[in-house]
Amino acid sequence: PNATFLAFDVTASVAYRFLPAVEARAGFDLRRYQMTAGANNDMVDSATDQYVSYWLQVAVLVDGFAAGEGGPTVSSRKARPRARADEDESAEAPEKVEKPRKRRDDDE
Repeated sequence: PNATFLAFDVTASVAYRFLPAVEARAGFDLRRYQMTAGANNDMVDSATDQYVSYWLQVAVLVDGFAAGEGGPTVSSRKARPRARADEDESAEAPEKVEKPRKRRDDDE
């Protein structure tokens, strides 16, 4: 009935982008869980679990448009300039003329 619990989690990291699409990361995590059971003559009165981890990562950054600042654009092909209507009217497609459709009651 007099038990108390304490828990916390700490994470810290640093990152450095050495290429427009590649980043190096390093960090650590600390987790600590502590329980105190209070006055108890038959069992252990406290317990502590602690986890520490260090990590290194290499991250590939993919954003779908450009690989960071100054990266390549989506398409390396240049867009063709649009023709203006007053310059080249022959380039336009002829208009489609629709034929009138027969209705079912016309056949009778």
